[in-house]
Amino acid sequence: MPAGVHLHGVGRTRVHLRPSGQPGIQVSGSAAQTRVQGLAVEDATGVGIAAAGAALRLEDVAVENTLAQAGVAPGHGVQVNQGATLELFGCRIAGNAGVGIHATGIGKVTIIDPLFAPPATGATIGIIDPLFVPKSEVVQNQGGGIAIIDPLFLKADTTDDGSLLLQATDVRDNRRFGVALYGAGARLVRTAIRGTQKGAGDLAEGLLVAAGKHAAATPGVNIDAGSAIHGNGRAGVLVLGAAKVEVSGDLSHNLHGGLWAQGKASEVTLTKTARLFQNTSVGIAVTAGAKLVVDGARIEKTLARDFKAKNGGKSGEVGDGIGVFGKASAKVNNAQLLGNVRAAIIGHDVALRSDGSPDLTVTGSVMQGGKYGIVLNGSYGAKATAAAMAPSNDFQGVGESTADNGDLPVETELCSGDCSHEP
Repeated sequence: MPAGVHLHGVGRTRVHLRPSGQPGIQVSGSAAQTRVQGLAVEDATGVGIAAAGAALRLEDVAVENTLAQAGVAPGHGVQVNQGATLELFGCRIAGNAGVGIHATGIGKVTIIDPLFAPPATGATIGIIDPLFVPKSEVVQNQGGGIAIIDPLFLKADTTDDGSLLLQATDVRDNRRFGVALYGAGARLVRTAIRGTQKGAGDLAEGLLVAAGKHAAATPGVNIDAGSAIHGNGRAGVLVLGAAKVEVSGDLSHNLHGGLWAQGKASEVTLTKTARLFQNTSVGIAVTAGAKLVVDGARIEKTLARDFKAKNGGKSGEVGDGIGVFGKASAKVNNAQLLGNVRAAIIGHDVALRSDGSPDLTVTGSVMQGGKYGIVLNGSYGAKATAAAMAPSNDFQGVGESTADNGDLPVETELCSGDCSHEP
């Protein structure tokens, strides 16, 4: 149908479009807005709903079980490109062969509960909140949950400022990624990204943030205190390249770390309401020149993982609260580092200051339980000792408060090469 035409049904549980071997709804042309409301598109082939150039708004819409079309289309649920906006209100995007929602060159993508009001300032609402009843769901899509792609990620001769707002949305049990931001920013408000399963290239991130080589601006990502990234098959959050990420919510039970930031000019901040709980291998790790600021966060009960080093390196069991590797730097203040199985904080090949000391500062923090408090792997010279950080911190029931010149096995990167698996 042409852009600017609105299609209304009486409800997605009562109106069912089931095309046989064809796409469901295709919008052609551009207009101020095209609205589809109150219907389900089921068992389409190629794509469920597609629009190029239109400002598309979906309300009370389901797109389910879209099939791939061999050599033509991968079976995305909703596919849009070069539009001003994409808005979803109270929608269900589920079980599609491709990506649930695939947007390229969109100025703003919004997926929200139309009746939702954000919590009061300072309120903490985790995924276990019994009142969390999301009105939009992106679930069990085989190619990924939501992909927002800035054309600048792909080539240098286009411009775009793609961004995503997820509000009261459940992104659950998708393969490869829950949400992937390729050169785009995002804001998560009382949203859950959980249960991502492994797909191609072992990708299984809850939230993937990949900055493009040609980015004109650094993408910003904010995860609010009411949001949770939980139980994903690899990292809860993986940041690649230059991006600024602020976490105020819950990163828990992720199978290969709560958050990994790999890349020079990546900047990650954990605020005082952030909680990283029972992630495996590491609570948060920064490497390849990334920067970390921790301001009062809780990083608790990181679980052990057996690490097998490449190239003849040292193997062993890892399980640390904070890891600072590969010329990365960190400032940790007023943190609660409780019950992490090996070290509360470990530095390995940390970035150096002008005086030759490692760019790792730890102040006013409580470290409780575990084998070590603060560990510096390798030798940094007389000026640089973990012991020098001890006086301003509180160690409770820790095996060794500090360890210098350590040789503990360290996993210094989550993945190598092209970790983003760009679409």
